[in-house]
Amino acid sequence: MGGTAPRPQAAAEDTVTITVSVTLPAGTGDVEAALIADELRTHAQRQVAARDGRTTISVSNPHTFATTGRSAARALPPRGRAAAPVSPLRPRRTGVVSPNAPARRDAEIARRRTLQATAVSPSSPSTAPDDSLVIDLFGRRVRIDGQDVDFTYKEFELLSQLAQNARRTVGRTELMETVWAESPDETGERTVDVHVRRVRTKLGRYRRLISTVRGAGYRLDPGSDVAILG
Repeated sequence: MGGTAPRPQAAAEDTVTITVSVTLPAGTGDVEAALIADELRTHAQRQVAARDGRTTISVSNPHTFATTGRSAARALPPRGRAAAPVSPLRPRRTGVVSPNAPARRDAEIARRRTLQATAVSPSSPSTAPDDSLVIDLFGRRVRIDGQDVDFTYKEFELLSQLAQNARRTVGRTELMETVWAESPDETGERTVDVHVRRVRTKLGRYRRLISTVRGAGYRLDPGSDVAILG
């Protein structure tokens, strides 16, 4: 009997390889190259998934980066989490508080409430009249009938010194040693007298609160419509 000659074994089907070459300019960072490789790999996998194909992406960096296949994904930062830019903070000087600091705003609000609620001295009625004098030592303000009065630095220092020693005679020498402590060469009894006269003028109808004690100095005697805060 004649036999049937064996059929030659079928040759394996040749695979088709598609090569895409991407050249990035010199200086491209490792992370940027890995991101591009990841995008290419993801897109290629979607295209060949239904055809039972395989995808291999290689990245060659002559400097520091060399990643093949899925190891590139491990070198990538988490997707959707962009690194926040780091901005250097301006150093703050020691002892300087920002004008917008919450603590300063709270202190200013509390000071204003105190100023409104304590517009008269403790011996006066609880209701603050509109016609009153308020010397705010903490806020460095003087108000007459609810209106701020403009005092120079030395004028307020002089009034503040008299207010802190209310109902006590303060000598000219003591005023020179406190108000003009930083500039003793610029003062004298004549300078003190001139500043007292200016303060009296700005106090208006309250000018008589500052009395002259002959041979001794000056004295501030607040009335019931005068409040000294701070």
